[in-house]
Amino acid sequence: MNGKLHMTNHEFSSLPVRQSLTIVGVGTAGRQTLSEETLALINSADELWGSPRLLEMFPETTHPVTLEHELTAQLKTLAERSPNRKIVLLASGDPGFYGLGSKLRKMLPDEKLQIIPQPSTIQEAFARADLSLEGAFFLSAHQDIPTELHGALRRYARIGLLTGPKALPQRIAQRVLSYGLNDIRVVVCSNMGLSDEAFFNGTLEECAEREFSALSVILLIEPDNWQPEALDICRPDEAYAFCNGLITKHDIRALALQRLKLRETDVFWDIGAGSGALSVEAAEHAWNGRVYAIERNTDCLGLISENRNRFGVDNLEIISGSAPEALANLPTPDAVFIGGSGGCLEAILNALETTGKKPLRLVMSFVLLEHVCSALLWFRTQGIEPELVQIAISNSSLLAGNTRLVPQNPVFLLSGTLTERNR
Repeated sequence: MNGKLHMTNHEFSSLPVRQSLTIVGVGTAGRQTLSEETLALINSADELWGSPRLLEMFPETTHPVTLEHELTAQLKTLAERSPNRKIVLLASGDPGFYGLGSKLRKMLPDEKLQIIPQPSTIQEAFARADLSLEGAFFLSAHQDIPTELHGALRRYARIGLLTGPKALPQRIAQRVLSYGLNDIRVVVCSNMGLSDEAFFNGTLEECAEREFSALSVILLIEPDNWQPEALDICRPDEAYAFCNGLITKHDIRALALQRLKLRETDVFWDIGAGSGALSVEAAEHAWNGRVYAIERNTDCLGLISENRNRFGVDNLEIISGSAPEALANLPTPDAVFIGGSGGCLEAILNALETTGKKPLRLVMSFVLLEHVCSALLWFRTQGIEPELVQIAISNSSLLAGNTRLVPQNPVFLLSGTLTERNR
């Protein structure tokens, strides 16, 4: 056979095939709502994995495996399990909804998973609050208060969150109050299905003063007359804290953001962020993503922090340092704005060219012709013909009771897209 491996169909079919992992969701009513087929599947398992609370519902199992709080390493061992070992994992509600199923799909992408769901605790909470799920937005606060919470509150009338030890309902209520949103109604369902189950329906202020279990669902409900905010965000310069003119002016921000075309899940870098006005507005556009404001001026860092807190953009992270060195450990961006380069423009552009994700949308602002020429030359060496616009704006001013126009310094915006073909 010339040294080649030969295997008959019979021999191939006799190789052991690894059993698929089965994840069974258990609702708030416990095992009594599970079908006979599901109960038989659980009882036939070689190992039954679950939290102590869920395993207690199945005292007849002979091979229980308790899932610990730090379960990532424990779950990874499933990849090395015996091929013929039949394992069933117990989870709460719908395992595919911020649960064990979602976690295992990310950790073991090649595994075949069988998921048997029950209603999630969020579904149960909406039902108990007599609220429709339609049009609602859902988040997990198992690890911490999600940075996209404020953005979601501006867009959705009803939000449901699964809470955790680091994001208890009272802490979430305190965070929402810090956004200045005082008229939201709060429903908290705690320990659903347990003997100490509790239900709360009240104001944010009342919720913020109470103590709740980490095993809770919190619903945030806008008033009946609520309307989502207009999302074309570009505030007057006076809305921001800034000094010494270190702010990208209102009209320039508007034109830059239009060219950046930020999507709600984008990762965005603002290099030379100044006061952070553009960073704040970018964070509001990319509300379900992440924005990094990179700035080396220590005075400006405080202004960025003040503006971030003023407008509640928790998805904005401040990076102290000079580019390109400060960019080294940041997540790969979808879009980048360069408002200041500190004399390192070419080095910054070279660093951006080597980022892994493409296409990369890039917009730069300049006031000096020499810098424009340097950037144009760099783009052309990459095989890109960028868009260059000069923006000359005049603002009205009163003079002796009449109106005159006061010209501002011209600003250049240079924009282009880095693609794999340019490399």
